[in-house]
Amino acid sequence: MTNKNFQLDDIEASVAADRKRYQRGEEIAREMLQDGIEDSDSPKFQRFIDDLTEEDLKAYAFYDETKPEGERLQVNQPTTMPTDLGKALEEQTERITEKVQEQVTGIKRGNVRLSDVAEQWLEWGKTKTPKPWAPKTQSKYRGFIESLVLLMENPLVHEIDADMVQERYIHRRKQFPKKKPLNGDSRFHQGEKTVPERLNPIPIFISPSEILKIAKSEGMETDSANTIAGEFGDIKRFFEWGGTGKKLPKGLDSVFKHHAKKSRAKTRHYFTHDHMKKIFESEAYRNGTLHGEPHKFWIPLIAAYHGSRIGEIAQLE
Repeated sequence: MTNKNFQLDDIEASVAADRKRYQRGEEIAREMLQDGIEDSDSPKFQRFIDDLTEEDLKAYAFYDETKPEGERLQVNQPTTMPTDLGKALEEQTERITEKVQEQVTGIKRGNVRLSDVAEQWLEWGKTKTPKPWAPKTQSKYRGFIESLVLLMENPLVHEIDADMVQERYIHRRKQFPKKKPLNGDSRFHQGEKTVPERLNPIPIFISPSEILKIAKSEGMETDSANTIAGEFGDIKRFFEWGGTGKKLPKGLDSVFKHHAKKSRAKTRHYFTHDHMKKIFESEAYRNGTLHGEPHKFWIPLIAAYHGSRIGEIAQLE
């Protein structure tokens, strides 16, 4: 459980305690009414107050301070929370919750939506240093981002959390049909829009849940697990960028830890010194056995010196 959860639990407990305190205070006021005590200056009132426990005294004081002005109790009237107090407690909870959320996520409440931040990322990629994205890369990322916004239903940024990313994006993306039939099938469209980057209008899709329902009923083909994992890796980078720049809640990229495709740099195993020694000090290299098959002799040597891929070396003339 996050610190945010702990703090929100504390808020809810505080509000619940206020409600309970008010209701107990009202019960005490009703007991006074039953005993005929109405004048707070009377000796009878004072004796009644003196007999209260410290907790009940606090409850009565809280009730007396917060009860609606001019309220007159009835002996058999059920204990209720006055509308004004209930509303005040709810507003207090909302204010504190908003403050806690801002402290935890670093994001203020507002009208900024996921699509707004997505466009900022795509624009950043065009001019980023030291190497802007190539047009092909820009097009690829735009396709991924459009899928993200569609599946997430373009929420307000301050509403996004890990559960939303998991349920709306990751879970749905794995079941989503391939994009080509989706773009070409009018059943999935409810209109179209134009964007500067596209020559032709692009479709506005029906809701993700409706798309998934149709796709499932017709057994439409989905992308391969490998393709989806690669896309998750790119979307993970978008959330990393947004979290670092305080444009999106922090830590959302961690949701992709077990879903994104790992980069080759992290999974590749490199030759050690002992491996190299075993190859180049082998009998085949020393006695010239490999001279009859030049590619077996030269490709390892060029790769060791230059670091090129085997396929690239094999094409040299």
